[in-house]
Amino acid sequence: MTTREGAPPRSSRADAWLVAGGAVAATWAITALAPGSLEGDPTVPVVTQVLLALAVGAGAFVLTRRYSPTATGALVALLTGLFLCGGATALLNSTPFGPLGAVADQSYRTAYLTKFGHTWELVDYAYKDLPSFYPPLYFWVLGRLGAVLGIASWEMLKIGTLAVAFLVPVAGWLLWRPVVGPRRAAVVVVATSLAFHDWYVPHLWLAIAVFVPWWLHFVVGVGRPPGTRLGRGGLIVAIALGAVVALTYWYVLLIGLVHLAAMAATRAAARRHGRPPEPASLRDVAVVLGGIVVVTIPYWLPLAVSFLTTPGARTMQNRYYTAEEVSLPLPFLEFDLRGALLAFGLVALVATAHRRRVSLHLLGLLAAAYLLYLVGYLTFLADFPIDTLRTTGLIEFLLAAGAGLGAADLWRIATTGTAGDLGARVGPSLDPRAAIALLAVGAVAVVFALGQTAVRDMPFLTEQRAATYPDALIDGFTRATDGEYADAVVLTDETDLSSFLPTYVFNVSNAHYSHPAARFEDRAALLTALARESDPDVFALALLHNEYDDVDYVALRSGRDGLAYRWLDDAFPRGVTSRSITFSEDSFATDAFEALPSNGSGLELYRVRRSADPLSSLRSCPANPDREQCAVLGSLLDRYGRHLDDDAQDLARRWRAAR
Repeated sequence: MTTREGAPPRSSRADAWLVAGGAVAATWAITALAPGSLEGDPTVPVVTQVLLALAVGAGAFVLTRRYSPTATGALVALLTGLFLCGGATALLNSTPFGPLGAVADQSYRTAYLTKFGHTWELVDYAYKDLPSFYPPLYFWVLGRLGAVLGIASWEMLKIGTLAVAFLVPVAGWLLWRPVVGPRRAAVVVVATSLAFHDWYVPHLWLAIAVFVPWWLHFVVGVGRPPGTRLGRGGLIVAIALGAVVALTYWYVLLIGLVHLAAMAATRAAARRHGRPPEPASLRDVAVVLGGIVVVTIPYWLPLAVSFLTTPGARTMQNRYYTAEEVSLPLPFLEFDLRGALLAFGLVALVATAHRRRVSLHLLGLLAAAYLLYLVGYLTFLADFPIDTLRTTGLIEFLLAAGAGLGAADLWRIATTGTAGDLGARVGPSLDPRAAIALLAVGAVAVVFALGQTAVRDMPFLTEQRAATYPDALIDGFTRATDGEYADAVVLTDETDLSSFLPTYVFNVSNAHYSHPAARFEDRAALLTALARESDPDVFALALLHNEYDDVDYVALRSGRDGLAYRWLDDAFPRGVTSRSITFSEDSFATDAFEALPSNGSGLELYRVRRSADPLSSLRSCPANPDREQCAVLGSLLDRYGRHLDDDAQDLARRWRAAR
């Protein structure tokens, strides 16, 4: 008995809710009771195996029940998300940090969370008064959520990773459902979630998982009858989802634009062959893309203005080029189970592209990704790399989606009347029931094999388990500054200060983390010159009146010859090169600097005293150019002229002209 045609009985719907609730409760209980994740202790990996067995077993139960396609797909997606999230929770439970802790790339991501936990504005993580250069949505949401919930901003990095692990299959299923139907969508999210995952860059993982089905359905029109245009509501949803992708990791949109250009170039050929051109309406596409541009104005417009109004501005993040980017990514040729699955996905897409739009356009996106990668070789030679490494994840995701669609095709052939036809072609000894059993066992084996590595092979677990909060550093700096550090600019190479406190730095410690409009190289040149400066008065004038940032504090570690400052400079195409300078402690002996107690921070700390600005005593120099003290203006202008703010430059030039 059914409540309406095609709907499952009420008891089945209640049963589905029980399965969902039981899976959630069991996952929570298992992860809550899991012991601490320790290096070399296999207990927690065993817990992930239990979670995997739970997900696979519950999934098999769901598939044997006569649920509606929507209920079946939703439950499978939920179970996948629970396994990934639960397994990651167990593996990361030893510390509040995400993979790798708070060093390297995770340091600036942590700094972003700290800044957005402090302010609603889309600020840069490192440089004061500059807009965010990195797509801010993921970090902004986590930072603001942490502030609302009273959770330390830096802890939200791990929470975000766990949330992405759950959202990728669950939200992915919702987006794939209108593209390929609820059951196929479930197979696709299982394949893509287990074959492709990026625990270290979860926002890229999420952006890819949203981008592909969004692009196929809302831009290309897959899942809609040919020629059907988006309604007003569809356009709003399309713009909103596209803006989410752009503000999370806009790089993937470049691949979509290459795909769109190819489709636009072949519209006339499609008409000649009697096929409707795609997308059905270029006007709708223009509205969607234009809407995305408008919605994301708060991000890109301030960034564009800062870039265009800053002489010498240039991007630095794309200049970190590694040896692994040289080879064209061909993951489907790797000799392991994952490589075989991706190869199967490629074969499935090619085999069905002539009759299935989704396969055709997945191949189109795949071709666009490879084309962008090849273009990257040319831009590399032109000294402007385009960070093609980011296309690798999308390539793997597209192939995994193809594998999911191919697996769904095999199951349909085996479980419908076409299985007998397949047996007749393969051989009379093939029993359709044996084919079904073989596919079922094979699917379970593949899911188990991929699931075992999907979570347990999470990178940088050793570093995550060893990561600690820098109590001494943060407490010492906080007490030394009397808590007056919010929005302060600190001359330091200690990344933990800006990662865990809402402070900014005069210059980042890695050129490739620099804001395009920050003028990293000019700032580094100023610091290098200051390290050689022997006149404390000139030193104070040049630092206090640099044109880049008003420094509030100095926080450096004491070395053998003075106060050490280290950074990694751009060495494209060979990655980075290490540089270091040493400031004499005598440079901070003037009234412009107030020595602060280190309080166990391990740093030599100084407060910049603007009230003791040495330029104040030199204001009369243009009127009295022969004063002995005024000679410092000549040294300042000669050695630091290009680094000075307008006030200091104007005063020094008027003094020189009056001589």
